[in-house]
Amino acid sequence: MVDCAAEFIESGKLQLFCIDSVDAESWSDLNGPKRPRIERHEQWYNYVIEEVVPFIHSYNGTGSKIMTTGCSMGASHAANFFFRRPDIFDTVIALSGYYSSDMFFFDYVDDLVYANSPLHYIEGMPNDHYYVDLYKQNTIIICTGQGAWEDDMIRSTTRLKELLQYK
Repeated sequence: MVDCAAEFIESGKLQLFCIDSVDAESWSDLNGPKRPRIERHEQWYNYVIEEVVPFIHSYNGTGSKIMTTGCSMGASHAANFFFRRPDIFDTVIALSGYYSSDMFFFDYVDDLVYANSPLHYIEGMPNDHYYVDLYKQNTIIICTGQGAWEDDMIRSTTRLKELLQYK
């Protein structure tokens, strides 16, 4: 993907800040204890919000908005950042993500799991929540492939579409 965008990067029209995740210690550690896993994810989320975002703003100016993007689990994270903080992120491009916690935390939902599961918190969000207006003003691109392994992602993306249309 970086090679595809090289022309825009080299001309200064696009910057990429690529941030690794802690999925092996959080979402993907299916046998680990649930609360410590989601706490680890929340630490990473707070690191991005409290350290990476200010770094990007110091580099580009505090008024700059930021796009999130990713594929697969990266799409899930990109969407979560965007939907949790549409005041910071103005665009999301999420490719073949899964937007609920149930695939990784099964039937376990606590405050932090809920806060990182867009299908949960968007459904529970009041229609007059000010984030709904920000979602409408921002750019949301969510798409999923149609391959043999995409069924869960298609269902998740379809449900996200329904919730956003309703809001």
